[in-house]
Amino acid sequence: MAQSHEVHVYAPGQEPSEIPAGAGAGIIFHGASAPRPSSWRHFGLYPAALRKDWSRLNTKEVWQLISELRPDRVHVEYIQPVESVLGSTGVPWTVTLHDVTTRVFRQRADRSRGLERPYRWLEFLRVSALEKKVVKKAKRVFTLSARDAAWVARFVPRNAVSHLKVGIDRAPKLWSARDCESTTFVFAGAMWRDANIAAASYLVHEVMPIVWESLPSAVLRIVGSRPSAAVVALGDDHRVQIVGEVPSIEDEYIKAAAVLSPSLVDAGVLLKALRALACGSPLIVNDAAAVPLEVTDGVECFVRNSPREIASQMISISEDSRTAEKVAAAGPGFIHNNFSWKRFEEDMATGIDE
Repeated sequence: MAQSHEVHVYAPGQEPSEIPAGAGAGIIFHGASAPRPSSWRHFGLYPAALRKDWSRLNTKEVWQLISELRPDRVHVEYIQPVESVLGSTGVPWTVTLHDVTTRVFRQRADRSRGLERPYRWLEFLRVSALEKKVVKKAKRVFTLSARDAAWVARFVPRNAVSHLKVGIDRAPKLWSARDCESTTFVFAGAMWRDANIAAASYLVHEVMPIVWESLPSAVLRIVGSRPSAAVVALGDDHRVQIVGEVPSIEDEYIKAAAVLSPSLVDAGVLLKALRALACGSPLIVNDAAAVPLEVTDGVECFVRNSPREIASQMISISEDSRTAEKVAAAGPGFIHNNFSWKRFEEDMATGIDE
């Protein structure tokens, strides 16, 4: 007889009415309170930045679920919710680190200035202590890039770490040089996240002015949910358009001349960049974004690092999009060969069950 499984999903801010259609077949979604960050989060040992996405109330709700359900295993996505498993739950738990938060916060601290600097270094120390504790206590740590797996392996045996390659769905439609808008470029992401806010500001203030010298009509569309006040302030409704959430990110990608996905920190695997590759859209990244993706410049995408290099590539694509066709066309095949949902599911199931 086949063994049956029941998976319970808890996600902050998910109301019962938002439960995905067709949920069932052993998958049960639980309504959850939205995070309620308090100004008091800046004091104490727990990193304040993590409280933006996961409040103490969320931890209490997870504890209650664990108490009621008595699960065989608990899995945590991202580092924010780890407070709920570091307590004495008595249940084996695993975690997926979507990036190495310690590295990201170290880079933020290095870039900080003035009165902000002591606070950024304090946050780095808090994150560093927590993340090291997490990787040492977890039954298994999953990472999304080989680089992050190597960092985790500094603190735990190598066989306690699994490098997953996330799955990406096939794009419903592919980019075409004939159909795109030759002077429109897209940057996408969760526009309330600090890393995306910084990247958007970088593109608007350092890259686009160079582009506009040659292409005065060039437009940058900043797409993504919950744009912060700082992001909204970047827009002018003409050459910098703050779009917000859209029904389909793929529709944005295939209409643009190119997708921009640089990162100012050593982030993990950028799913927005993978989705651009799946669409066969010309993709421009920098080294920080390219290394975790394991892409090659001029093969699946364009790797450009300085503002002038990025701007020059944008201008080249805009003036003759055919120059990007061969590189863009390699994207879907790269995704198909390297980012399979089936392989992802098998590797995660093996790691959790061991």
